[in-house]
Amino acid sequence: MRKLFFILILFFYVFAGHSQDFKVTDVFYHDSYRWQNKELKKQKQKIEQNLYDEAMLYLQRSEPDLAIETLFDLLKIVDKDSKYINRINISIAEGYREKREYQKGLDLLYATIIKNDLNKNDETYAFTRIAAIYNDWQNIDIEKYDSVIKYSNLSIANSIKHGYPHYLATSQNELGFIYIQKNEIQIAIEYLTESLKNFLAIEKHANAIDASINLSNAYLYAFNYKMAEKVIDTALTYCSLEENENLHMRLYLQKAKVNEYKQDYKLAYEYLSKGRLLQRKFFNDRLDSQIFEMSAKYDLKLKEVYLAKEKHKVSLHKRNNIILAIVIIVLIFVLLAAFIIYRLNRKYLIQKHDVERMQSEILKKNFENKNIELSGAIAAAVTYNKVLESIKKAISSKDFNEAVTILNANINTEQNWQRFLLIFNELDPDFFVRLKQIHPSLTTNEIKLSALLKMGYKSSEIAGILNIATSSVDKKRQRLRKKIHLDSMVDLSDYFKKI
Repeated sequence: MRKLFFILILFFYVFAGHSQDFKVTDVFYHDSYRWQNKELKKQKQKIEQNLYDEAMLYLQRSEPDLAIETLFDLLKIVDKDSKYINRINISIAEGYREKREYQKGLDLLYATIIKNDLNKNDETYAFTRIAAIYNDWQNIDIEKYDSVIKYSNLSIANSIKHGYPHYLATSQNELGFIYIQKNEIQIAIEYLTESLKNFLAIEKHANAIDASINLSNAYLYAFNYKMAEKVIDTALTYCSLEENENLHMRLYLQKAKVNEYKQDYKLAYEYLSKGRLLQRKFFNDRLDSQIFEMSAKYDLKLKEVYLAKEKHKVSLHKRNNIILAIVIIVLIFVLLAAFIIYRLNRKYLIQKHDVERMQSEILKKNFENKNIELSGAIAAAVTYNKVLESIKKAISSKDFNEAVTILNANINTEQNWQRFLLIFNELDPDFFVRLKQIHPSLTTNEIKLSALLKMGYKSSEIAGILNIATSSVDKKRQRLRKKIHLDSMVDLSDYFKKI
């Protein structure tokens, strides 16, 4: 049994034990992680900031797909209760705006600003993005102007109160743009001039170029072509062509538009050609980027499918090993059960054979005893007949004394006692042992009398068995009562029956 137990343990270890993923080294890794927790937290915050900055750079370069993807990656690693999530969601909404998915952007922004945990900085940022979406959404007429003005003014109020120059300039730019659409040019010029000045003060040159283009348009609609061109020429100095081709593309197109208004078509054509060339390059680069991104996603998907297949193979192999282990264990248990049943059956057959042998021996012994008894009975009958014949002859010759002598000689009290003892031992085999323990001083004749009394024989019956007079039996009873110190009120036979 012990060997079978060790075999079961071995099979379980080989086929099923390796499926456990826990390793001792995991404990050390966890402990090391606890010691390095502060350093890892700093590294995590640095990674989060780098990802956010990368996403903002994509938005600045008008690459919203990459920005949104990066921001969603950032959402996966930031803590769920982090207030940083609000800013990420607002930036995702900005990405939707650049992709012209305005409704998705608005839904996300409105869901963000109703939160109680939104700080003033993020709230102001959200206000500027709501205004920007309403400004860009050309096919919406419901509260378009009112919404831009409302949320821009909310942003301006927060910016002035809490000191957010970037949001202040952004909101002024949005108001300038909406007032151009409302054909309130002078108000637009005032807001856009302030916006440009504030952007330059905080060195946000990309935003300053956007404000410059809006301000140039405002001057064009005011027929001040000189100022319109001056604003664009100044904006061209804010950053080099290598730094941001997209912004220069917009400035070249705006320069072409100004020269068209001036009716200098040759110069307008030159700038339009430059702008279109950069525009084509921008869209080609963007298309290549999207193609590369899609290709990378496709490769990643193929790898995921391959890994899933390999994982399925490993899982299937592991499952097969477990099934095999279970089958082997079940087989071992079946064999073990069969072996146990075989041993039990064999033991039962041996015991049955022993019982049959013992019964056969008992029957044989009984048969031998019966034969002895039968022989004894026949001999006794023969002897008895001879005695009777002798008594008959003595009586016939009237020799009565001889007859009495023959009778007395053939009365065998010992034989009667032996027969009684044989029957008594079958009924109560331990009586004489118990009696000797209680009354060790009793003689053999007293023990015989005790046995006869236990059997309930009367004095006359005892006298016949012992071949003595009844009066002698009574005297023996009295002496026995005194010897065992038995009270006269207690019946002697009842006393011995209780032993």
